[in-house]
Amino acid sequence: NLINKKKKEELVKHKPQIESQNKKIKLQNEKIAKQNVQVESQKTQIESQKVEIEREKTQIELQKVEINAIVARVKEVVKGKKWQKVLKGEYRGEMQNGIWHGLGECRLNNGNIYQGQWQDGKRIGLGEYRYKSGAIYQGQWQDSTFGGLGEFRFNDGAIYQGQFQDGERTGLGELRFNDGNIY
Repeated sequence: NLINKKKKEELVKHKPQIESQNKKIKLQNEKIAKQNVQVESQKTQIESQKVEIEREKTQIELQKVEINAIVARVKEVVKGKKWQKVLKGEYRGEMQNGIWHGLGECRLNNGNIYQGQWQDGKRIGLGEYRYKSGAIYQGQWQDSTFGGLGEFRFNDGAIYQGQFQDGERTGLGELRFNDGNIY
């Protein structure tokens, strides 16, 4: 009985500390549960983005087929047409009121070549831009810059497929390196 009495006194003595510890553990468990919900939400978001990236990659592949057809049509349109000298290179293709409009090709003095759609003298729509270095962009154009969905093949073989805005990669996309790493 004496042992039980001493144990009881010890428990009573430490009861506030035990209750305090239990409260802390309960709060930590609640915090962990909230973090687990956040992690699951982020996982769902990532999976949704992966699905969207795959959808965009499919759109880009279909778009590339269309761009290749446009480039082939450009070659037919420009066949036999003389190059028109311009400030930074030369152009041949369709025109409207003396302005590049429709399908055409522009070779720049730096060795870069654009083949694709033009509107009011600007690259707008779909087209292909080949850099002298070997890099290639195929995709949508807005106001003569990469804009919308596209694929950029770097000279080192890396490939970015995804969204562009104002000539820059932005939004969703996938960058594949030669070593197989994907970002």
